Amino acid sequence: MAAAKALGLSPDELGHVMEALRSQGVVPRGDFRAVRVSARLLLLCESLARQP
Repeated sequence: MAAAKALGLSPDELGHVMEALRSQGVVPRGDFRAVRVSARLLLLCESLARQP
């Protein structure tokens, strides 16, 4: 899974993250556009966290 690799997660870890987002109502089930946006936001947050 490319999204998991891009985030530095295993596919199982990404599944747990996505399920947590879905359970909190952040990402609706089956909304693949929201999944892509969420993955991009996670990447952005990770890159910002690495900056001094």
